[in-house]
Amino acid sequence: MARPSAPWYWKARSRWACNVGATRFVAPPEIGPKDKHAAFAWHRTVLDAQVADAPRLVKQRRWTVAVLDGTYLIAQQALVDAGEKLPADLASIRTVLTRIEATRIGDKLMGDRYVDSLDNDDWDALLAAWRAEGYSAGYIRNLSGRLKAVLAWSARSATAANGLPKDDPLKRATLPPTPVAQPRYITRDQAAAWLRWLRRDPDRAGSDLVRLYRLLIYTGCRPSELTRYVG
Repeated sequence: MARPSAPWYWKARSRWACNVGATRFVAPPEIGPKDKHAAFAWHRTVLDAQVADAPRLVKQRRWTVAVLDGTYLIAQQALVDAGEKLPADLASIRTVLTRIEATRIGDKLMGDRYVDSLDNDDWDALLAAWRAEGYSAGYIRNLSGRLKAVLAWSARSATAANGLPKDDPLKRATLPPTPVAQPRYITRDQAAAWLRWLRRDPDRAGSDLVRLYRLLIYTGCRPSELTRYVG
């Protein structure tokens, strides 16, 4: 589904436009192509209207993950507009949610799953699907953490007026652990090659710098540490 987008000038229609959820909105013709201030003000009214209209939408359908994500992004956009969140952070969140929604669980994409139908088996299936894709442990934790953040936000923000899902079906699901990266120390061959390179310079061959490197190598150092002191 389309994401809440910043307003953009639609040349084919000679009008400003934006996408919210699966709907494209078109601004009044009075807003000219160079009047960005008015275009963003109109965009704000569109987002506010969509949030206010949430109860009517809820009566028409159950909340899918994609619809909930879209509503969450509207709230995050409001934080960007208020200067409380960076636009780059919002772009990152949007990318993560898109990846989550595109994950297939059984015969459905995650974005098409109903929020109230999710359970721990779906959680385990999600993690397994991402591992099968070859995603790193850190990226899997990022994806799963963002999904839990959206569901927790919905539970916290749910009121009779906005109709957001008030029950978090994955509240007890645990995030996968992130393995601690093992330090990579310089190998014997790397150390020998580095010392040979240093000794090619007559001014360094018998210097204290070479002695310092030999000490670092004997006590254990990372490859990146060898390049810090070369002047």
